[in-house]
Amino acid sequence: RRTGSPGAGAFSHHHGNRFVAGDSIVEGQEIFVDYGTSWFEYREEIMGPIPFDEEYDLADMLLGKFFELERVNDDDDDDGTSLSPDVLGGLWELIREDLLDDRVRLRLALPRNLEGARRAHRTGSAAHSVPGMMRAPRWLRENGACLDNMRPGSSNIPHAGRGAFATRRLKGGRVVTSAPMMHMHRDSLRMYKRDESGTGGGNDKGESIRYTGDQLLLNYCYGHPNSSVLLFPYAPAVNFVNGAPEGTQPNAFLRWSDMSYHRSEWLDMSAGEVLTKDHTGLILEFVASRDIQEGEEILIDYGDGWRDEWDRHSEGWNVSDDDRNYVSASVLNDMDAPVLTAREQKDEPYPSNVMTACLVPEDYEQG
Repeated sequence: RRTGSPGAGAFSHHHGNRFVAGDSIVEGQEIFVDYGTSWFEYREEIMGPIPFDEEYDLADMLLGKFFELERVNDDDDDDGTSLSPDVLGGLWELIREDLLDDRVRLRLALPRNLEGARRAHRTGSAAHSVPGMMRAPRWLRENGACLDNMRPGSSNIPHAGRGAFATRRLKGGRVVTSAPMMHMHRDSLRMYKRDESGTGGGNDKGESIRYTGDQLLLNYCYGHPNSSVLLFPYAPAVNFVNGAPEGTQPNAFLRWSDMSYHRSEWLDMSAGEVLTKDHTGLILEFVASRDIQEGEEILIDYGDGWRDEWDRHSEGWNVSDDDRNYVSASVLNDMDAPVLTAREQKDEPYPSNVMTACLVPEDYEQG
């Protein structure tokens, strides 16, 4: 409860979302989710045009029609009019390169040559466009990492909220899980608000702004307090791993991974050099420091600095009006009530933790 714990607001209450298989998934198949077309359109200058569902559906239709032609051709083979593979290949290239010259996304959804077209006809053009989507079990054992050694649950540690628990017995020295780390500049999590009192700093529009705090994501990041670099781990349940409370020994520790995907050379770079990278490259491993029993909470050492800051915060914490009046923004969104205008909010203000914002599509054109 926000009025009964100094940990109030320190962690997210949004959890339990799950990915559900929308189709049959076979062993070794890569899992994909729908990012939406706007995700690719926004990155088109970097990635180039990417075919969408519409183009892959059309590509599958064209492949079906094309190889119907081949079947008819085979049926007529006895009269000596059979088309040679070279002729069929030339016809395919004509369709792809010339007849579809102005349909860039559709052209990219179609394989370049006849051999590729045959494979795409068997597997589907979308699956054919991702040749590495299937991995053999042996390859996974040699190159992959187990990600189901932990599950989230309610922690017994006071003020901790949720924690990560072992799904099976783990021997000391075993890698519990691996976590790719997303790097970001610490300042990117700072939040600002227009200051109507005029006491804040100014921006390039002459408006007064003030710093109001940091995004909640900060509490899930790793980093040195004097460094501009923050590392956010993203892997199942890793963000639920708590620090061992006073009087309790941790049962796991962190180390850099020795997986081939870990860019160990980044560790010799400056913070500024790491921040220029436009992709992830660092991987941390959670390793069992002793045997861990099934159902036992995974705990690491957050360090003396974190404990000192927690003690300072909890000793000086008092229930505020903001805590008493707190209403989650998700609750207001679920009510589906009309959004109050700025004038209406003067008489009927939202809780201080809630703000309103407009979501404007990138392609929006003001009339």
